Amino acid sequence: MDRITGGLGSIALIGLLAACTPQKAQPAFVAGSDADRQCKALLAAAEIDPVRNHIPVEAIQIKQVPTPAMLADTTRPDDKAKVAVRLLEQAVRNCKEIHKTAGFASYAMQDIRDLRISDIRARLYRGEISYAAFNTRYLEILTEQADHNARFAEAYERGRAAGNETAAAMAQQIHNDLQQQELVNELRSMRYEQSMSQYRTWNCSARALGSTTYVNCF
Repeated sequence: MDRITGGLGSIALIGLLAACTPQKAQPAFVAGSDADRQCKALLAAAEIDPVRNHIPVEAIQIKQVPTPAMLADTTRPDDKAKVAVRLLEQAVRNCKEIHKTAGFASYAMQDIRDLRISDIRARLYRGEISYAAFNTRYLEILTEQADHNARFAEAYERGRAAGNETAAAMAQQIHNDLQQQELVNELRSMRYEQSMSQYRTWNCSARALGSTTYVNCF
């Protein structure tokens, strides 16, 4: 099976550290909201059906775990499926635009996750990897994010219980313990990935319709 390497690594810690900075609270997602309904309608498009049983079809709330059959599917998309992959990328980007217009927040770890998934989706679109390789990396991305979310929740609870002064000292200690050089190296790697990223090679254009921006990708 062909396989993709890479991962969020400590770059996702940017989200953790940024979360320590007081900000105006904004909802990240509201189930059943108008934005959620619009997004679900985009993802339900029949044109995406050719890949619906091969890879997860979702946006914003990324929760679906690839099935064993998906993980074992060593085939690559045919021309019709490639079109479906492109339309899925387009739908995902439009979902993000719709949620942004509606005032829902997008956080660092979520954006990095979406960047990683967009990269492998582009490789799938070009036929460079199999469905199995896509799904294996997809599962790794979700696992990495879940691990970082758990670490953040634990650090938050510890800080809340300790009080503001102790929490500040604890945050500094956590920052030091997370190996700054590793973070610097990962940031350098991420910058390189972004400069070479397949996310940037999607040929996308945006157009405004009312208060919403719609994206078309090729």
